[in-house]
Parts: sequence; structure tokens; C-alpha cells
Amino acid sequence: MAPPKNAVGPYGAAWSQPASCMRQDIPAHLAQPVRYGDHDPDALYGYVYAVECCGAVKVGSSALQPETKLMQLQIGSPHKLHMLGALSHTREDESAIHKLLDPFWIRGEWFALVPECRALIERLLAGDPVEVLLDEQRAA
Repeated sequence: MAPPKNAVGPYGAAWSQPASCMRQDIPAHLAQPVRYGDHDPDALYGYVYAVECCGAVKVGSSALQPETKLMQLQIGSPHKLHMLGALSHTREDESAIHKLLDPFWIRGEWFALVPECRALIERLLAGDPVEVLLDEQRAA
């Protein structure tokens, strides 16, 4: 929808872009959050995603579709981000994955993407349960 003629933007400035320059290419199904039910802690919540950038990986969760989350993250990054993959998850899965990747922690949800970390992420994306990987890590 184009802004009305002589419309004022959110900071008081007049709109400077014609409607044809505004993003129209995001498919409707990607713009919608995934909602599975907030009352059940075991219910699926959305996605745990792994995004790579500059030798590090951000492992986070979102109710948004992974492609939409990547676009959202890309806006705030001067570097090109690459989606390694995403998994449907429950609320507890993200914290278990962060615990698994703790030896590679840099800051926040960012981890050093060294070969050992990449191998764990690849195993998770291939379907290995995080509990099994945590047990292997404890035994090593």
C-alpha cells in the first residue's frame, strides 16, 4: 500500500521513496510468525536457527520463519550472513543447544565456528538429538 500523497514519515520527514521502491517481495507466509501454543512448555515454539558470519555462528530462536529471521538479522549486520540451517524446537531445546556449544561461546548467542563447533551443528541439523550430543561431550 502506497503512502498517501504528501504523507509524513515516522520521524516527521516527508516520504522520499515512491511506493515502487518499497519492499514488496516478501511472501506472506514468511512474514507470519509461527504459533503453536504458549500454554504448553513442550509445544513447538518456532525454530532454532544457526547463522554464520565472519568465523562465528549465532544460534538463536525465533517464532518467525527462518528466511524472515535471516532478513531481519541481515538489516543490522554490515557483513553477509549465511543461514546454516534451522530446526523446529521446544522452548527448552535452545538452552540445551547453547549448553552443548558452551566451549565455543564468544558473547550472547555467538559461538566460534571452529571445526568442532561446526561438526556439532551439522549433527544437530542432521537430526542427532541434543541430549545424545551432550552425553557424548560429558563422556569425552
